[in-house]
Amino acid sequence: GVVPGMCVVRDIPRLRLPRVTGIDSARGLCCGLLFLVGIAEFLVGVSSSQVLNETSGIEGGCIAIAAMAVGFWQQQEVRRGLGEQFSLKIWWLLTTAAQVLATYDRASKDSWVALGFSAGELVLCTAATAAYLVPTGRVSGQPSLEGDGGISLVGGAQFARTISTRDPSPEEHMGIAGWLAFSWFTPIVDLAYQRDQEQGKLELTDVYPLTRKNVAARQLERLDQHWQVELRKEKPALLSAMTRAFRVEVFSTAWVKFINDCLHFVGPFLLNRIVNFVKHTGFEADEPLWMGYAYAIGMVLSSACQAFLMAHYFQGGYQTGMRLRTGLILMSYSKALRVLPWATPPKEEPPEEPQPQRRCCKKTPKKKPALPTGGMGQMTNIISADTDKFTFLMPYFNLIWSCPLQIVICFFMLAHYVQWALFAG
Repeated sequence: GVVPGMCVVRDIPRLRLPRVTGIDSARGLCCGLLFLVGIAEFLVGVSSSQVLNETSGIEGGCIAIAAMAVGFWQQQEVRRGLGEQFSLKIWWLLTTAAQVLATYDRASKDSWVALGFSAGELVLCTAATAAYLVPTGRVSGQPSLEGDGGISLVGGAQFARTISTRDPSPEEHMGIAGWLAFSWFTPIVDLAYQRDQEQGKLELTDVYPLTRKNVAARQLERLDQHWQVELRKEKPALLSAMTRAFRVEVFSTAWVKFINDCLHFVGPFLLNRIVNFVKHTGFEADEPLWMGYAYAIGMVLSSACQAFLMAHYFQGGYQTGMRLRTGLILMSYSKALRVLPWATPPKEEPPEEPQPQRRCCKKTPKKKPALPTGGMGQMTNIISADTDKFTFLMPYFNLIWSCPLQIVICFFMLAHYVQWALFAG
């Protein structure tokens, strides 16, 4: 019943702004934990028949697949604003009843591992059933992507909403799973695909407004506050003001880069363990079979974590660069409004006093370089071109310490595995 239900749900149009409640988050958490417990039971049952038989492992795998399908179905319901599905409630009630029987059957046997897995699955199924019996309180009739509300018609001049009446960005109230997977951006992609099928394009009213953290006035306020502190000093420095204003964002992306750099070397480390495990050499020769599966799963998880970390690292880096660029543009523009719209002539220097001539080694005094007098042309160049360099600097700023760290770790691992052959290579 789950597979036909998913096929029916996918034909319903999505909402422009899905509303995720606490009950929806609890349901998704129960499905995710049940999936992990089922995968663990499957791996233990397949790899170690002494601890858990293969029948229990296959049962855990089936539970994991069903939990993943039900979780996907529940996620599609949230995105489409559907009401309570009676079929899902029946499915969870039947699953809980089946787990009660399975737990009672395993309690009469001596396998404590199987009983632990069954008890954990029973607790999760009971929690999920309780979560599905509680109403979510979704409001029906919300505007969808295919509705006229909020969608500009292709080839016409009718707009159902204006720039000032756009829905807030779902990025501000997105959960952990949605934040990791960038699911707040999914409705924009779906709408862009729909417009492309209609030979159209996205309009300004279709894009979400900026979040409160990315508003231009906030960036100007942050940077100008530290710049006013610098102006009280004898030698004010704009770099010091920028550092104090945006150092939190830079450091928040630094630890993400550090974890990603460390995960770069997890793959070769686990690959060496897998090779020794297959060849039955080293201390890996006496390890049980499930350790081989653990090594393989570790390689997959490390690659997946690197993909997530790099995506969020560049997202945060470019976001910090755009915030810094916005603050500098507004500061430059506010200064441009207070200066003359033409090039100011240089100040007249007082005439130099004649100096007595020397017979040899005549020394000419050095003149200070004149300040640039570009006027509004130079100010426009600063606003349009020079500030754009910070947008591309922030994502790669952490390479100052990241590259030496990777080189040190790489040489250390090479020295550990190949020893003196390192210097020959």
